[in-house]
Amino acid sequence: MRIIATIQNESVIAAWGGGICRSVVLSEERIAHINERHPGVYEVFRDEITATIEQPDYVFDDRKNVNTAVFIRESGKTNLNVVVRLALEDHPAGLFSSVITLYPMSAKRLRRLMRKVKAVYKAPHL
Repeated sequence: MRIIATIQNESVIAAWGGGICRSVVLSEERIAHINERHPGVYEVFRDEITATIEQPDYVFDDRKNVNTAVFIRESGKTNLNVVVRLALEDHPAGLFSSVITLYPMSAKRLRRLMRKVKAVYKAPHL
C-alpha cells in the first residue's frame, strides 16, 4: 500500500466537514480488484489516477456508500472515474483514505449522473 495522491480541493474537504484524511492510498488488493472487474483499465489509466484525485473536473458524494467520493476527470475521449473511501478524523490513527475502484465513464453516463446528483465540486473551466 502506498500513498498515491493528496486531496487538495477545499470544496471536497468542506463537504465532509473538513475532517478527512487527505492522503489517498491504493492497495495491491484494490489493484487486483480493478484488474478483475475492469480488465485493462488500470494499465491504461494508472498514470492519471493521481491527477484525477488532486485536480478533478467533478466530485460527487457517492449516495450508495457512506463517506465515499467519486472523483471524475476528462481523459481524452472518455472520463476517468475514481471512487475513494474517505477516512474521517474519528477513524483510528494510521488509516488513510483509499481508492476503492476506478473505471472509465462515458460522456453520456456523466451527463446522466449530473442530472441525478449535485456535484460537490465542478471545475471552474467547465
